Amino acid sequence: NNNENFVIAIGYFTSFFNETFKPYKEDWIFKEVQIIPYNKFCERMLLEKSNHAATAKLYRKSLFDNLRFQFNKKNEDTLFDADLISIIERNKFQCIDVPDYSYYYRQRNDSICHDESDPLEWHIYENMEAIIKRFKNRKEIVLQLRQKQLNIAVPLLATYIREKKAQLFFSHIKYIESIPNTTVFLKRDLKFTIYFLLLKYTPKLLYQTKRE
Repeated sequence: NNNENFVIAIGYFTSFFNETFKPYKEDWIFKEVQIIPYNKFCERMLLEKSNHAATAKLYRKSLFDNLRFQFNKKNEDTLFDADLISIIERNKFQCIDVPDYSYYYRQRNDSICHDESDPLEWHIYENMEAIIKRFKNRKEIVLQLRQKQLNIAVPLLATYIREKKAQLFFSHIKYIESIPNTTVFLKRDLKFTIYFLLLKYTPKLLYQTKRE
């Protein structure tokens, strides 16, 4: 399309892992081309309603006049999206979702994304925290990003307790502190809420009790 207002074409991609191909995320599969207006781009990217990764996209070159990836970051796509959103909204650009594979993602057990000593999930969590601060006035987006943080932090911390990984548990328990209690009260059941509160206020006791 030669329309200068369209700046990104978003494809979807398949993941190849353990000799198996599968769509990276079923929710990203569209049967027809979809136009994404500038005022919907933030929601589509941050809430992952479209492929939010930097890959599998075609960009208009001029977008990169003042746009770069951040150095020494994992999951830098997330931070890149935040910068991209600002450009899209300021210029009222539009994007399109294209119903075709444009990227084939080969994963390996020994890759940086699967490093158990430095899980990618915690980097995603940190990047979400930076984005939450940046978009703090968008309450619904912030609430849903907080839910994503909970989905990362609570299961990982529970795994560290179960597998008796004290160093990993106590070095990452700090991530729970930034999540407001109201976020949990609004969206989670009683069992999850109690477990979250124990992690937040009595982590040493919880670790000792569950470990034994």
